[in-house]
Amino acid sequence: CIAFMATVSYGAIIVPILQDFNANDVQHIVNHSDSVLLFAGDLIWENLEVDKLSQLRATISLVDYTCLDQRDGECITQCLGDMDKLFKKAYPKGFTRDDVRFAELTNDKVILINYTSGTTGFSKGVMLTGNNLGGNVCFGISSKLHFSGSKCLSFLPLAHAYGCAFDLLVPLAVGTHITLLGKIPSPKILLKALEEVKPNLIICVPLILEKIYRKQILPMLNKRNGLLMFRCSTPVFMGRYEKNWWMLSVDVLSR
Repeated sequence: CIAFMATVSYGAIIVPILQDFNANDVQHIVNHSDSVLLFAGDLIWENLEVDKLSQLRATISLVDYTCLDQRDGECITQCLGDMDKLFKKAYPKGFTRDDVRFAELTNDKVILINYTSGTTGFSKGVMLTGNNLGGNVCFGISSKLHFSGSKCLSFLPLAHAYGCAFDLLVPLAVGTHITLLGKIPSPKILLKALEEVKPNLIICVPLILEKIYRKQILPMLNKRNGLLMFRCSTPVFMGRYEKNWWMLSVDVLSR
């Protein structure tokens, strides 16, 4: 999230990569998108062949934001090492909201290239402009699915436009508290997180609810002969349009 917001506010083009992409997919995306800077987690970095990423100027760790690798002639490692000193020199009285400067770009400029899983061959990139993201955010605000002071549990891939818009950008725009799951949303992990976070809204896809039903609810129904009631009062948004959201509040009865 930090790398995403920093890149967009700087005025560069961000290329999010799904965490389950293998090294070959990542290398293809980096080269195909003409990326010059890579933010990577340890697991991805360990499996990359740097020599095949000829256009990269440097790779920065998503764990501690140190420079993992840089091309000859670059000074990114030194710059990151001197960051605190340079920051204090630039802002001797401290950094305030008046010091914030965003890139001045028109909304018709591409700010994100979204690579999704390709059905054939490597994944394909979709260029999204400021208007594309802005339209999603405006819709999200007007729908009032998220609101100031509410809580959301984010577990959809933020590299997808759906998760990015409604699990990150809209909540930030309206003042919603975001809890990032940080794990693969298995039914057990997800139900535990829902109990702890108690979100006002979760953004979901049908497959996840199907897994919860099949792996958690259905076994209980099959084991018990008595009355079983399951209730969840968290709103679930799954559709592309405003009418396609509903309240997951189900009573399941079994004898």
